[in-house]
Amino acid sequence: MTEQELKFEARLAAIEHMICHTLSRLHLVLGTPEDQLNAIEKQREEVLDATTFPTIDPTTADRFTRQVKEEVARLNAMTRDIIAMRRAQILS
Repeated sequence: MTEQELKFEARLAAIEHMICHTLSRLHLVLGTPEDQLNAIEKQREEVLDATTFPTIDPTTADRFTRQVKEEVARLNAMTRDIIAMRRAQILS
């Protein structure tokens, strides 16, 4: 990995962390229940499924969509982990 690639990866990781932290705080402040979190994630997945990329060949577009969905699922899991950790701290 080049120095530039390392910097890009670090920057992306920092952005992902801040997004998950911000979402978790929002859900904590709003008191979002588990079933509503599930509905939000399902709706997000449906939007991704409906998104098209007409300028990309269909095979590449499918691979891209699959990869984006995997990354979104990973960020959802990170957000839920932060929520669970904060809730545990509040209750202890």
